[in-house]
Amino acid sequence: MKNIFIINGSHPFAHSGGRFNETLFNTTISFFESLDGFEIKFTQVGDSYNAKDEVEKFKWADLVIYHTPIWWFQIPFGFKKYIDEVFTEGHQNGIYTSDGRS
Repeated sequence: MKNIFIINGSHPFAHSGGRFNETLFNTTISFFESLDGFEIKFTQVGDSYNAKDEVEKFKWADLVIYHTPIWWFQIPFGFKKYIDEVFTEGHQNGIYTSDGRS
């Protein structure tokens, strides 16, 4: 059994409804659900989330897949915020113990 965590890094903003990434996200979920041997968890960063619960998803996952648009040559601010909050919560809590500096 492979554990797959799928993240939709898109969220509606101004004239961008996020439909393309939502389609990719839903198609990816459907694909793995149609196969045997995979367990799926997923998050949409545009919805509310609990950082501690998200850390547990990263720790659980064998594979993380994320779909995100590129806005002005970078990831959307909501996805960046998600990464900052979840990885800060995950510091010395199963995601990482050190950022490599000594």
